[in-house]
Amino acid sequence: MKDRPRIKLDNVIKTLNESGKLRSLLRRIESGERTISLSGLGGSSKLFLVYALREMTRRPILVISPTAKRADGASHDLSFFLGERPRVLLRKEMGTGRPVFSTAAAKSGSDRIAWLNSALNGGVLVAEAHALYDKTIPRDAFSSSVIKVEKGRLSFRDELISGLIKSGYTLTDFVQNEGDISRRGSIVDVFSPGSGYPVRLE
Repeated sequence: MKDRPRIKLDNVIKTLNESGKLRSLLRRIESGERTISLSGLGGSSKLFLVYALREMTRRPILVISPTAKRADGASHDLSFFLGERPRVLLRKEMGTGRPVFSTAAAKSGSDRIAWLNSALNGGVLVAEAHALYDKTIPRDAFSSSVIKVEKGRLSFRDELISGLIKSGYTLTDFVQNEGDISRRGSIVDVFSPGSGYPVRLE
């Protein structure tokens, strides 16, 4: 997806920006109009408009789909324009209302944490409509619980591990699953939710 024809897309964006209808839409968005109805869009043209609006306004955009299947499809199609798949928020399954890293809730919980983290950073997100009714951690509480580690920045190992455990991580001998951390001397392995693979900190 990284090799999409970026130059051609930029040319299309430039052409669209010269459209009177699109400029009118942008003015309505910038004015704070809360409900705007559009017609005449079909197939992937809807998702290209999402991409175009993101490029032109630099605002976060939430795409709401009626089913999990269509939400996943929208994320897949958007990846062509965006270069990566937007996170998808799905409705909680029965039995996942337990601690985030319990066996039954691990996949659902880690996916939701990854989605919430993406939401903090803006961009384009996708959600199944019913998922928006599920309760989740308040934005401020989630934001304050995020632990950022940067290359070249000094962090104290014990403080880092303590903070991660308070956030719900599990200290193990070996990192295998999302939400695991392990330590060996000055080395700390961390598997953050949604990251796809663990990282090693020294």
